[in-house]
Amino acid sequence: IYAFGSRTDRHLNIIGETLQGSHAATEFVGWYNGHPDYRHHQFDLTSKRVAIIGMGNVAIDCARILCQDPENLAKTDIAQHALEALRQSEVEEVFLIGRRGPVQAAFTPAEVRELLHLPKVDAVMRASDLELDEHSKEELSKASRNTKLNMEILQQIHDQGDRGNPRKLHLCFLISP
Repeated sequence: IYAFGSRTDRHLNIIGETLQGSHAATEFVGWYNGHPDYRHHQFDLTSKRVAIIGMGNVAIDCARILCQDPENLAKTDIAQHALEALRQSEVEEVFLIGRRGPVQAAFTPAEVRELLHLPKVDAVMRASDLELDEHSKEELSKASRNTKLNMEILQQIHDQGDRGNPRKLHLCFLISP
């Protein structure tokens, strides 16, 4: 799944992008929300690992849907066909992949904070992703309150670490295809 801040899908122009199993976030979000144009899409959830390219709110939403216990999702307004498919899901690890660093991430504090509290899910990240270069340090010093709060929450995610839950959500920064 590739998810980045755009009203329309954009291609990443990377090898494998057109292979079966690669989907735009628009398709996945439309599918689990029951949008008529996407209701009949099929997603292979038999893989143990899923990669989501993007570090915005939509990417986090997609990751949360894939990681979350379907019984918790049953209490929401998720589309029934998506819930049934997610009940059969074999996904154990989701990798959120961003080409830029954590200071440049586009998600909001409210969205990323939820990752700390997903039942049966460990949100994890590498310590090296919190080590900022001079450019990012300068950007952070001038950043909005939300960006600074994001960094605090990411530190909490790192500190919380792997607690032995059955599902993992990896936040991976500074990775280029």
